[in-house]
Amino acid sequence: MLRKLLGLLLLVSITTYTYAQVGQGGLKGKVIDVATGEPLPFVNVIVEMDGNQKAGGATDFDGKYNIKPLPPGRYDIKVKFVGYKPNQINSVVVSSDKITFLDINMESTAIEMTEFVVTEYAVPLISKDNTTGGGTVSKEEIMRMPGRSGAAIAETVGGVYSNDNGTGNQFIRGARSDANYYFIDGMKVRGSSSLPQSSIEQVSVLMGGLPAQYGDVTGGVVSITTRGPSKEYHGGAEYVSSGYKFGENVVGFDKFGYNLLEFSLTGPVLMKKDQEGNKTEPLVGFFLAGNATSIIDPRPSSIGYWQAKDNVLTSLQDNPLRPAPTGVGVFQNSGYTRLSDFEKVRTTPNTNSNSINLNAKLDFNTGPKTNFTVGGTFNYSKRRLYSEGNLLFNSPNNGERVDYTWRAFARFTQRFYSDKADENAKASAIKNAFYSIQVDYTQDVTKQYDPNHKDELFKYGHYGNFQRYISRDYAPGIDSASGRQGIIQQTFVDTLIGFTPGESNPIIANIINDYYETYGWQGYDADGNPIFDKSLADDPTTPQNNDFLSDLVALQQNGGLRNGDGVRSVYNMWSSPGSPFNSFQNFNNTQLRFTAQGSADIGDHAFLIGFEYEQRADRGFGVSPSSLWTLGRLQANRHITNLDFSNPTITEGFGQEIFSYDRLNSSPGEYDATLGENQSFFDYNLRESSGLNTDGVDELDFDNFNPEDMSLNFFSADELLSYYMTGESYSYYGYNHYGEKNSRNPTFDDYFTERDEYGNFTRPVDAFRPIYISGYIQDKFSFDDLVFNVGLRVDRFDANQPVLKDPFVLFPAVKAGEEEALELADGAHPESIGDDYVVYVDDVRDPKSILGYRNNTTWYNAEGVEISDPSTLETSNGINPLLVDKNKTSSLDISSESFEDYKPQNIFMPRISFSFPISDEALFFAHYDILTKRPTTGLRMNPHQYVYLEQIGYTINNPNLQPERTIDYEVGFQQKLTNSSSLKLSAFYREMRDQVQLIQRTQAYPREYRTFDNIDFGTVKGLTVTYDLRRTGNIWMKAAYTLQFAEGTGSDAQTALSLVRAGRDNLRTTNPLNYDQRHTIIITTDYRFSNGKNYNGPVVKGKQILKNTGANFVVNAGSGTPYSASSVAVGTQVGAGNAILDGSINGARLPWQMRIDTRIDRDLTLNLGEGDKAKSYQMNVYFQILNLLNSQNITNVYRFTGNPDDDGYLNAAQFQQDIAAQNDPQAFTELYLMKINDPRYYALPRRIRLGLMFNF
Repeated sequence: MLRKLLGLLLLVSITTYTYAQVGQGGLKGKVIDVATGEPLPFVNVIVEMDGNQKAGGATDFDGKYNIKPLPPGRYDIKVKFVGYKPNQINSVVVSSDKITFLDINMESTAIEMTEFVVTEYAVPLISKDNTTGGGTVSKEEIMRMPGRSGAAIAETVGGVYSNDNGTGNQFIRGARSDANYYFIDGMKVRGSSSLPQSSIEQVSVLMGGLPAQYGDVTGGVVSITTRGPSKEYHGGAEYVSSGYKFGENVVGFDKFGYNLLEFSLTGPVLMKKDQEGNKTEPLVGFFLAGNATSIIDPRPSSIGYWQAKDNVLTSLQDNPLRPAPTGVGVFQNSGYTRLSDFEKVRTTPNTNSNSINLNAKLDFNTGPKTNFTVGGTFNYSKRRLYSEGNLLFNSPNNGERVDYTWRAFARFTQRFYSDKADENAKASAIKNAFYSIQVDYTQDVTKQYDPNHKDELFKYGHYGNFQRYISRDYAPGIDSASGRQGIIQQTFVDTLIGFTPGESNPIIANIINDYYETYGWQGYDADGNPIFDKSLADDPTTPQNNDFLSDLVALQQNGGLRNGDGVRSVYNMWSSPGSPFNSFQNFNNTQLRFTAQGSADIGDHAFLIGFEYEQRADRGFGVSPSSLWTLGRLQANRHITNLDFSNPTITEGFGQEIFSYDRLNSSPGEYDATLGENQSFFDYNLRESSGLNTDGVDELDFDNFNPEDMSLNFFSADELLSYYMTGESYSYYGYNHYGEKNSRNPTFDDYFTERDEYGNFTRPVDAFRPIYISGYIQDKFSFDDLVFNVGLRVDRFDANQPVLKDPFVLFPAVKAGEEEALELADGAHPESIGDDYVVYVDDVRDPKSILGYRNNTTWYNAEGVEISDPSTLETSNGINPLLVDKNKTSSLDISSESFEDYKPQNIFMPRISFSFPISDEALFFAHYDILTKRPTTGLRMNPHQYVYLEQIGYTINNPNLQPERTIDYEVGFQQKLTNSSSLKLSAFYREMRDQVQLIQRTQAYPREYRTFDNIDFGTVKGLTVTYDLRRTGNIWMKAAYTLQFAEGTGSDAQTALSLVRAGRDNLRTTNPLNYDQRHTIIITTDYRFSNGKNYNGPVVKGKQILKNTGANFVVNAGSGTPYSASSVAVGTQVGAGNAILDGSINGARLPWQMRIDTRIDRDLTLNLGEGDKAKSYQMNVYFQILNLLNSQNITNVYRFTGNPDDDGYLNAAQFQQDIAAQNDPQAFTELYLMKINDPRYYALPRRIRLGLMFNF
């Protein structure tokens, strides 16, 4: 039997590709005769939730029972036995990954009874299973709290830090924010974790002692369990509001316009009937919850925001320019505004947000031994994006972002147990066997764009139509074809460029129109002829005609704009009115996961074997659309820039021969990119779409085209990449270069070889498809009250992508043991040099001698002596590896032969935790964990970055990153103080290794570059003291104090950027991390009055005026996080000066923070109807007040002053000359003052909302 069962578990865990159902709990205890104290064998134990049986079992010969797995939640436990009164214990709490111990007393009776003796479960002060560190918040507690989201609830647990700055980043016990994971009903969350509050059953925060079924996490786990269906119909509705917007004003409790409407509904879909047709129990039950939220300002500031007054903004849009004092060029009027032109507003301009969240679940009653559940969530949000630079003049042009995430799961669980007590049954060594299978799928989509243009990419940078008037330019000379003298055409020149404002970006079009009018432009007459004042268009200091209106480059330099040009910002601080949102992005990430796990109890050991598989597919496309006009301008006509001097047209004039020439087509014939076309693919397609001869020499008047005339599909992949890869404004993977989803999965070789029908390289890039597989075994065994949890988890992570064979050399290199290298070494290398070492020589193309060697990152000179400075191996041409192909010296020459497959990482993670009671009132617990997680920054392979390595100046990804590791220790003690209170002390220590950080890959060939590597490390040590006071009179409280020291070499993957730029990236010292909050205090308390005889509040004229009324307070206080002070002032808003470290890195601290959130509510009963038709409905009216005291907590300061509103620049002597040189020093100063007082340097202000909840 044992071998059969273990074989079944192994088969399930190996052959079923499923992801582990994390977060399950269990129920364990004894059934005892209350009079004799003897255990009762063969007693039936039934577990119900909301009237539906979820599980069951029977006690063994020793009166013991053990029922699992159970999703977290509150259950009603029923026990029945002949000769005893039936007993029911209500609201028994089962927590995530813990055993709930429950001993049940039964009273004997001589009379057969059918009515259950009902008692209410009291959660014990000390949980016997304390093998997992963290905390759990139940549905009943959540409904009273001021926070609604799972994240807000998680922050009430000691050890979780968030600085209330609106980012939502959480740091659990000193780990980076990307080290944590959320789970919803066992589904690992990608995308939004938002849920309707009414759907949350329980939130558990696991910070240590993680069971073996949890992986890919080195910080903490937030496991959210949602509610399930009930036997009867129940539902509710809720409305919350802080105010409404009428016109331009918000009327209500605050100015932030928060409105939420939520509902929930549960009950049976299909009922089972008995022989008489009576409904007995649900065959299918459902739960559905959802909410819709509208917020005018999702991230308000406690100091408000500056913006231009409406009349001022209108004036700037209508009259944007003024002539420059020098008489040449124009300046923007926005640079001459005064403080009186602006006003302070409470809400962030144009950042409104709307969202919808849904949660659904279906339970199928497949029998007492099986459960089948399907469910899922859906999240949709649409919001305008905050831009600090847009605040004063340009908030109407904030971008828009749409996110939607949907996930679904199906779970089947089967238990193996006898569903009836049988005293004649033979005792089995194996008990409580079960297996569980789950599959879930997630899709997370993000789109970002200008809401006025969306996917019409050429509208982003279109400001109007520029019509060129072209003439031939002549000078005396000799015709090269005939050798005769005459008047020779030199080139074609623009004599005038007319302008017609466009409709796509009217404010920018008006800037250009204002420029044109400044220089005499009057438009076109009825026949389409240009009208302009030549005296204004001419620059008298040059011989050229119509200088200000005849040259697009001069127009740009003098303050005008061409299509696609970015509008000059106001003193490099504020966006100019009308500046378009220049970004279009589309991301589509999916996740498919499977899990299988099986468990069986053998004696006192509960064995769990599991397997999980995860496949992701990440796709993305992004482009800066305005720049398409600049790129198109470069590509158009590039093959006809020269004149065809071999075929002159000769005319007579001025007594001489005049030689004129057509443009020379340097790429005649049909377009074929394989032949090295000079004509661009864009030019070819634009001519074809315009009805022109694709092989003709007519010059395209590019800026006179409309957006509708052009398409991104006109460009080839290389035309887009060669231009855009100089910055980070163009990328695609899983989509083709036009932003269309790949119709197939291209290979890596396809990137270097695949061409389209015109011979253009298509450069396809497959989606990023990392694979994550793990298996685990766990033994949770208990002897009476002693609980041990011992497990081993094995993770296999495969980035599933190519990586460079050698990150220092882009091309195959000759190794020391190969013939060519041996010849250069005269037959032998130094003894310290291995055959696989890379050889460095004096010249890449023509090597004559060996200068040194390298083994991975260890360098040697020509004598084989290890050196610390490899730059000594460089020549005047830089570093010179001995290459296999001496002609491959440019990154454009790279091919797939330089890459190899990522080597999957196999990681073994032992885990052990235990808890045991020292006495009935004290408990000791400890754990030791090894944790790992895949890298989340800079991992995806981007072949564009290698091909264009010599053009780009930004950080490139490292597809060969390894998983990060953490070793976690904790030891703790819990003591019961009174019958209603306890105190817990836990000390923890973490070692964080192989964390991702920026590095400079020096001495790389063909150039050094910036990338990521696993080089960071850190430690966290701390102590958490938790006080738990159960309801005593009117009050209930949980309070936690955490003392923590989090230090490391980097707070995130970009921390070392300044060191890299300074050439000091080898400096590895530990310092306080950015989120190192040394002292954290979290207090959650609830003060509540009951009713009836239990009421102890004030009475006025015989009325219990505060019955069923209470207040819940969450207090979050903490010391300031660190920052690095500077000994000199810098102009942070204009990039002036360089900071000089004052003291140590992160040696200064922000001030303490304190925030109190509260919910004040009252329960009401609404009675409707009379007699048999009478019904009661429950209502709750409440105020939700976040940041009750309106504390102005500071979340960031400037390094020189330590203040959030002054960086010291304006008063620094070294910058006074620069300030005085500005167009308007007073305007510059006042604009700088408004910019320097950054609203995001302060935490969220007070928000007040009124809510009404109705349940039936």
